[in-house]
Amino acid sequence: MDTFLTGLLYIAMLAVVITLGFGIFNMYKSDDKTRSRSNKLMRLRVALQFAAVLLIIAIAIRSGMLKIGIVASTFIIISIIM
Repeated sequence: MDTFLTGLLYIAMLAVVITLGFGIFNMYKSDDKTRSRSNKLMRLRVALQFAAVLLIIAIAIRSGMLKIGIVASTFIIISIIM
C-alpha cells in the first residue's frame, strides 16, 4: 500500500511539473485564448498540488509519522482560515 501511495505521489508531482511547464510555455504565446488557457492551467496546477499534499499526508499517516488527531485539527484550522 505504501508503494502504491508513493507511486501516486510521484505521478501527481510529475503532473504538477508538466502543467507548470505548459503554463510557462503558454505565457510566450500571443493569441486570443492565452489568458483563458493560462487561468485554466493555473487552476489545474493548484488542484494537482492539493492532491499531492493530500497524498503526502496520507503517506505520513500510513507510516505512523503523523497522528490522525493532528491532521483533523489542521484541516479544521485551514477551513476556518478559508
